[in-house]
Amino acid sequence: MDCTYSLQWDVFCRVIDNHGDLGVCLRLARHLDARGERVRLWIDDPAALKWMAANDRERSWAHAWPGIEWHPPTPHQVVVEAFGCHLPESVEASLAVAPPKAWINLEYLSAEPWVERTHGLPSPVMSGPAKGLRKRFCYPGFGPKTGGLLTSMVGGAELDSPRSTPIPSGDTDAPGSRQVSLFCYPHAPIGALFHRLADRPTQVWVTGGDASQRAALAAWETLDEAQRRRIRLTPLPWLDQHGYDALLQRCDLNVVRGEDSFVRAQWAGKPWLWHIYRQDDGSHGPKLEAFLDRWLEGVPSTESARWRATWRAWNGLSAPEQLALNRDDGLEQDGASHALKWRQQLAGWPDLAATLMTWARENP
Repeated sequence: MDCTYSLQWDVFCRVIDNHGDLGVCLRLARHLDARGERVRLWIDDPAALKWMAANDRERSWAHAWPGIEWHPPTPHQVVVEAFGCHLPESVEASLAVAPPKAWINLEYLSAEPWVERTHGLPSPVMSGPAKGLRKRFCYPGFGPKTGGLLTSMVGGAELDSPRSTPIPSGDTDAPGSRQVSLFCYPHAPIGALFHRLADRPTQVWVTGGDASQRAALAAWETLDEAQRRRIRLTPLPWLDQHGYDALLQRCDLNVVRGEDSFVRAQWAGKPWLWHIYRQDDGSHGPKLEAFLDRWLEGVPSTESARWRATWRAWNGLSAPEQLALNRDDGLEQDGASHALKWRQQLAGWPDLAATLMTWARENP
């Protein structure tokens, strides 16, 4: 998209869970900056940017979440309210005085059908200091009727950094060994996964976080001696986003969780397994099935059934024994081919940053 002028973007984010919300907002800020926009990223807990952001320029976008009496240093032009974070009244009051060109509610990613019906709808503000203004819902998604996804490219170039966190070398580089990245919630059936992966030498890179690393070690200790010799665990420090993306590219199988890593695994074009965030009301089940419906469309029925069984088992929706990830199951080879086809399909759908920029300039 040819932008003849830049806008001031204020992206508001609260850190939740394992910094997934912040991860999405940081990537959005990076994409906007790469397209010539001016960005301020307002965060209630910016500490994670010490390891998540790859360089000083990215960290310079960050500002502490505004307090009750906060007054904006300059008028907002575009406001992005990420994931229902709810702006402080003082911010809404400033918007009432100088309405922005666009006020956007950036929602969570989902493949559920209602997303296409809801994406782009207006949301009138019915109370508070900004009463009478209007937000607009943006739903990231999979297809041309959604806001799309953040890509890994801008203008044909990778958004990369030479200062990304280095990844150590593994010790299982023998022919036939596999490389696996592991980023999951501690309640995942990690032991069952390791049992399936112990059919040959496997290097498992366990991403940062004490709880997940303790869970991985406890699962490894349930293996028998022969299996433990085949599975080597390497705990990683916190990686910046470029370092994590490089890890996904390096591995033969990526186990991911949440939203940001969920999208990055798809762009990596490697076989992968998603650990969805579990909801007390069980709503994660339909959300998982909706994505499987989209992701496995056109895949042969036998292969599709194996992938569904594996994802359901990994997410506690069926017995862990249904995991099918070793060499004899055939999913690794099939998954590699399908992952590349899926990545090509994603590339034909909207880019999230471009969607938001179009909205900001159209001011519908």
